[in-house]
Amino acid sequence: MAVSVDLNRLERQLRSAHDAWRGGVAQLRRGPVGTLPSPLELAAELCAEPTWRALAERVGDGRAEALALWGRALGIEHAGWPARVEQALLWHEPH
Repeated sequence: MAVSVDLNRLERQLRSAHDAWRGGVAQLRRGPVGTLPSPLELAAELCAEPTWRALAERVGDGRAEALALWGRALGIEHAGWPARVEQALLWHEPH
C-alpha cells in the first residue's frame, strides 16, 4: 500500500533540514562550540527509516526515490552528529 506524501512539501522540508545541517557543519569548522545539538533534530522524523523506506518503495517515481536517498543521507548525518562534534572539538583543541 502506497503512503500518500506531498512531495513538494517534503522536498521543502528536506531542503530546509539540509540547509540547517550545512549551517551546523560550518559552525563546527569555525571553531570550538562545546556541545552543539544536531541541527537535524527537528527534522528527525523526515530522516527516519520509515519515511525514506516508504518513498523508496514508490518504484518508477524518480522524484520520490531521490527524496528517499536525500532523507536517508540526512538520517545518517543526524545519527553521526555527536561524532562530528567530537571530531571538531579535537580538531580545534590547542596542541
